[in-house]
Amino acid sequence: MKNLKRFFFFIIVLTIFAVSCIKEKDFDFEHITITENFSYDLALPLVDANMSLGDMLKSVQMAQTDTTGLLHLIYEDEFSHNFSDLALNIPEQHFQHTTPSKIPVPPGNLMPDSIVVTYTDSIFFNVADSDIRLDSISLESGLITMDIQTDIRNRIKLEISNSNIVNSNHKPLILSAKFEGTTSGGQAIYTYSDLSRYNINPIYDEPNKQHLLSLDYKITVYKDTNVSVPYLGELILSGSITNMRPDAVFGYFGKETYGRENGAIDLKILNRFNIQALELEKANMQIRIYNGIGLPVFMIRHFVP
Repeated sequence: MKNLKRFFFFIIVLTIFAVSCIKEKDFDFEHITITENFSYDLALPLVDANMSLGDMLKSVQMAQTDTTGLLHLIYEDEFSHNFSDLALNIPEQHFQHTTPSKIPVPPGNLMPDSIVVTYTDSIFFNVADSDIRLDSISLESGLITMDIQTDIRNRIKLEISNSNIVNSNHKPLILSAKFEGTTSGGQAIYTYSDLSRYNINPIYDEPNKQHLLSLDYKITVYKDTNVSVPYLGELILSGSITNMRPDAVFGYFGKETYGRENGAIDLKILNRFNIQALELEKANMQIRIYNGIGLPVFMIRHFVP
């Protein structure tokens, strides 16, 4: 029994001695070296993040994500047509006009200082196609000329007003001419006007499908004491509108149809991710039409799923 007590005492002393020999840094795990070879398996998460559909589609140009995180699938296509074959042809205008009735000129001793004759008439404004209906033409440039002849020998002042040709202030075009008088034969004069920045607003005669320009004449014939007997006279007008360069044209120009071959929207995303079907919560289609010729454009569209 005494030997047993000595043995336990020896064990206790040895344990105390061993503990007292361990240094503090021996508990520093940075200085622990494992020399044994171990075989083990690890199961760890590869990515500590959420993978969204937007992340999957970053390389798809048709996919965009807005500030709220909502993913938009966008398909864009473009169709253009050159309407050069639709160029509107407004031909040069040539016209002739004669006073609708003879103008009576009394002898000088029976005539007041002047007599004034007014009347209204119209001339044709021609277009290339009878299906065209012009409302107005804004001219960048143009020229109207008139050659006027008369067998009236007295002095004459002529004013021709055209209410269908107006300037930027909406005032009608007025052509004026003065005849100085002659003792024998007839008289002739030439007059013209620049039509730059003028608008031509022809009258459309629906039953006859033709365009007209109204002319208001004011003819002032002055007294001539050399005229001893009364006579009848008239004015003959030859005119033209040339060098027209329209800045804008408004009206109806017939129907021109331009189609595009049938095609399909190729949603490549379905092939890339082997998606058989894609259900969209909200689908919008925007069609933008850029029209550079100033004519109304209507588009008929057919969609087949």
